[in-house]
Amino acid sequence: GSKHWLKNLEPSIRNSIQFVLCLENIAGEGLNVHIPQKTSDENVVRLFKELTQTAKQIGVALQFSQRTPSTKEATWEHEVYNRKRIQAATISSYLKPEAQLLRTSAIDRAINQTLLERNIKIIAESLAKYIYETSKAKDVEIFSGSLGLNDQFLRSLIESLSKYSRSIPFTSPDSPITDALKTTLKQVTEGVTEEVFELSNRGFKFYSNAKVLINVYKVKPFAFDILLMVPIALYLAALHFGLKSADLQ
Repeated sequence: GSKHWLKNLEPSIRNSIQFVLCLENIAGEGLNVHIPQKTSDENVVRLFKELTQTAKQIGVALQFSQRTPSTKEATWEHEVYNRKRIQAATISSYLKPEAQLLRTSAIDRAINQTLLERNIKIIAESLAKYIYETSKAKDVEIFSGSLGLNDQFLRSLIESLSKYSRSIPFTSPDSPITDALKTTLKQVTEGVTEEVFELSNRGFKFYSNAKVLINVYKVKPFAFDILLMVPIALYLAALHFGLKSADLQ
């Protein structure tokens, strides 16, 4: 998705991007910030500082993992942006990337909602403190009270997302999962648009779902065939010998 989006993005908008923060499975015990290399950009350094301090206040040890992007397929989502010379990082509960075909969503597993809420709070608080530059007020908590995370909303969203298939062949513009995401985004932001694209150059072939009618017939057991075959065989044998003896006479 990121590769296609960057390919069709206007150069003026792409050049205005300062930093991209990608999220991948943040429902685990720990949090790891994966970066391509250390940066001297003051804004990025300040964001990482906010992440570290916020995580420490909540009692989570944030780890930074540095990895040079390979020339092959991107293993972390931020590497797609790094190749376009855009500064980016990925926050994940995974310390190492999983193979592309083995990756699963956190929604497909048993989610510890308490850990997920904690990790969401760390990321949201860090971004808010970075945007509003509240680092001097160490004890300030932006997302609390009426602005705090609604656990009932989060639980409902997880149930909705896990109820429907999110694999490529079953995801269409009019699918329930797409409608749910658009409705949720419209509640918190403006200018929600939908972009449809095909993964035609990824080396994979996806087949659309097809409705197939399967007929199931209930038949007699095998023992019934045996019982029926015995008298038929006796009848045919009697008929054969009867006709044979008639010919001899």
